[in-house]
Amino acid sequence: MQPEKIFIRDDKTGVFPHKMISLNYGGADEFWHFLLKRDQDGCLLGCSIKGMGKEGQQIIDGAPSGLILNHAYGINDVFELQDPYDEDNVFRLMRLRNPWGNSEWLGAWSELS
Repeated sequence: MQPEKIFIRDDKTGVFPHKMISLNYGGADEFWHFLLKRDQDGCLLGCSIKGMGKEGQQIIDGAPSGLILNHAYGINDVFELQDPYDEDNVFRLMRLRNPWGNSEWLGAWSELS
């Protein structure tokens, strides 16, 4: 496999999915399955959040998320969990690792949630 850089949000509008996802992977669901397959294949995966001129933590719904803008993360796992209360609902999760070893996700599914 060749290395790929995949944009998932449009730089100008912030809309997900980026047209690259639709054109190259068939849409958001197919892209998720692509990530699952790459993880199962043992591919090296990483990600970052483009800050668009901003620095520090990403703010989500007015609160710090623990994720740092313009910072690289390793993707350690890509997986799905079945909702035990709703068999039609599946949670799609990724486990990220901050190579700096500090600052971590503070939202749902975090260590303290």
